Amino acid sequence: MQVVLLLLLSYLIGSIPFSYLVAKIATGVDIRYAGEGNVGARNVWHVAGPIYGLIAGALDMLKGLSVFFLASRWAGSEVVFYSAGGAVILGHGFPLFLKGRGGKGISTALGFLLELVPQALVVGALLFAIAWLVTRNFNISAGIGLGSIPFSAPLFGKPPSITVWIIALFLLLAFKKVWDRPHESRIREQSGWFEPKGIVQR
Repeated sequence: MQVVLLLLLSYLIGSIPFSYLVAKIATGVDIRYAGEGNVGARNVWHVAGPIYGLIAGALDMLKGLSVFFLASRWAGSEVVFYSAGGAVILGHGFPLFLKGRGGKGISTALGFLLELVPQALVVGALLFAIAWLVTRNFNISAGIGLGSIPFSAPLFGKPPSITVWIIALFLLLAFKKVWDRPHESRIREQSGWFEPKGIVQR
């Protein structure tokens, strides 16, 4: 029963639509149908402004971080611990409170990984920054930065199971990106949104 409650709570925490709420409070706009159509911090940045985008990103990271601490206390096994991390990402991507229309989960995933593999996150951030300076392309830079995390984790003494789990987590994020593409394409066409340069996205 404790395992079920932990996973359910993790999903519900993930379902809290901070980006939607921040944009709604700041501008009155439903972020699902504005900008790029994604319920995430980057879209908040563009729709409501940089400060609100940063607030939304920090709150989304807090969801992952809070579930990490809950799972550390209650999981009881590695499988349940990692499953709680997956549940908070699923909650963010398919939130109960927005009828399944959530964000991609990168900020929430980074919040969980912040405590799990902090050194690998630093490596990823540095590689992201270098790639960004060279390419000015977020998707390429994020791919390099995020892609380095599971493979740099063993360099800091993390077991292979963590690398496997992070790869599985990133595959989940990739699936959500593909899943959202039809909806976002429609919203982008309606709103006239275009892929910006020189700005950090979620």
